[in-house]
Amino acid sequence: MIKFIYFDLGGVLFSEENIFGNVSKIFEKKREDFLKIFRKNHEDLIKGKIDSKKFWRIITRELKIYDGCDFEFFASWIKDYSPIKDAHFLVKTIAKRHRVGILTNIYKGMTFRLIEKKIIPKIEYVKIISSCDTGIAKPDMKIYKIAEGACGAKPEEILLVDDEQKNLAPAKKRGWQTVLFNAKNPSESSTKVINKLKIGAGT
Repeated sequence: MIKFIYFDLGGVLFSEENIFGNVSKIFEKKREDFLKIFRKNHEDLIKGKIDSKKFWRIITRELKIYDGCDFEFFASWIKDYSPIKDAHFLVKTIAKRHRVGILTNIYKGMTFRLIEKKIIPKIEYVKIISSCDTGIAKPDMKIYKIAEGACGAKPEEILLVDDEQKNLAPAKKRGWQTVLFNAKNPSESSTKVINKLKIGAGT
């Protein structure tokens, strides 16, 4: 029986397709240039070694943006994300009967702002395990052990919904149940989660 469901965020509860779309237009720079800097600093961002303010300073330096001192970069970054409605409905429905949490690779201060802006569902999450808080990111096995201990369920009683197979593999090794979420077909992916819960509940 599944007793706890962990959801990933980006690619499951919200779309990241337009990341840095707003800032690139405002400062008339190529979006790909922002993405290159993002990829280079991604590991430090998700492990909480740098925050959005420091990241923006890195961007302004590398892209020679001289008029960005007062720019609200973090707010702009949040605006780039859009909720995946099918996934929101899924989480709200599941949370009525199951214990739901978040297990995500994300950046400092972002999770609660996303909840506030309703980019991820505004519900009572039992546990939120974030890479920026633990200093450990998926697919490092250590973060799954932390998540396991935090939710108080046995490995076979935990379901992880994630959009990347590499992040599901360690969970499977620990005996968790998993669903690969496809943001391009959220309705079908949501049905897979519901079916998994029905099977896991023995109904």
